[in-house]
Amino acid sequence: MDETELTFLDDDSTIESEPSADVSPPEGDEPFRIDESDRYSRLRLIPWWRQERLNAARVLVVGAGALGNEVLKNLALIGVGTVIVIDLDDNQLEVAKAFGAAAVVNSGDGKAAEKVLPLTNQLYAAADADKAAALALIGLEFLKSGDQPLAERAAEAALQLYPKDTKAKDAKPLPLRAEVVALALLLEKKDRPAAGEDPDDKGNEQIGKIEALARQGKWEDARKLAGRIDEELVQFRARLAIAAAAVDAQLPETTDIEAALKMAENGLAKKAELSWPMFYLIQLASQTRLPQERVRAAADQISNTALRGRAQLAVFQAQLDQAPQTVDVAVADTIDAKSLARSLAALALARHNVRLNTGYASVVQTWPQPLRAFGALGIALGLQDREK
Repeated sequence: MDETELTFLDDDSTIESEPSADVSPPEGDEPFRIDESDRYSRLRLIPWWRQERLNAARVLVVGAGALGNEVLKNLALIGVGTVIVIDLDDNQLEVAKAFGAAAVVNSGDGKAAEKVLPLTNQLYAAADADKAAALALIGLEFLKSGDQPLAERAAEAALQLYPKDTKAKDAKPLPLRAEVVALALLLEKKDRPAAGEDPDDKGNEQIGKIEALARQGKWEDARKLAGRIDEELVQFRARLAIAAAAVDAQLPETTDIEAALKMAENGLAKKAELSWPMFYLIQLASQTRLPQERVRAAADQISNTALRGRAQLAVFQAQLDQAPQTVDVAVADTIDAKSLARSLAALALARHNVRLNTGYASVVQTWPQPLRAFGALGIALGLQDREK
């Protein structure tokens, strides 16, 4: 299946030794050469710097106060391509525009949902399958919230990207995405793109059909159709789609989550191409009554370093949410020590424990860096929580 590959700063496997552009570190006594016409020329001298990745990055900043705009300014200075800012204050959002925000959204004016589709069009400039999938996902979210008119608009925008006449000389058929199929079926669209002969398209068509059945409450039909799929990776993603629908529908049983989890435990969890689906599975499983030890063991098998840390963090956060008392720091040590997720776990742990016992702040002060810095933020948030 087509999966978008994303790179994280804490994924050591992505760090290479060569510089990112034509600017090279000097050899011997050769002086540094700075291209004054390129504002990022100095940054490009850092061997592992990848300016093109920052240029393509899309960042959401929530809050346009003093801290939010300071973050926004720094993102602009290092060349992040697109920054969207959300706030409740129009005046603050105007300041954010001056600092370089590509788009701003007032989340309190009752019109935020209507702005999602235009923002999606702005973020996904290319009319490709990724854009179609993003629009379809937004449409599915609108359907879940009961806003069918906006779901219809999202579906129309996604389907317009697919050529009506695939046999035309200038037709460039896009890869079919499961989300597009599911949304089109749920809204009974007759112009749904066909899968053709491509194996990936056929697999995505099957997954989309199964998700649509599940979200219509036809659970047994969805499960039977998933069970007939021969290709293991496709069946896993199909069962994951059913599990997601079951969690959204708040079904009391964990049948579908367990079916996907069992496939993962039988060897699929370690497959690199399933790192994102596995992360999604761990997020879903963390919301259920399944034993945390089992879910954590599955998270530990994820191939991608950054996603493994994020999955471990999701399990840890679920444990904090269920704990009525302070939690020992050793519990956080189950997360990969060198990952960003471990620092975020320190923040979450400090927040949870300080909310219950302000004396825990002295424990945070004994943590090594960078855990202590993240813990300090957790202390501040925990104190705020106590006041609510």
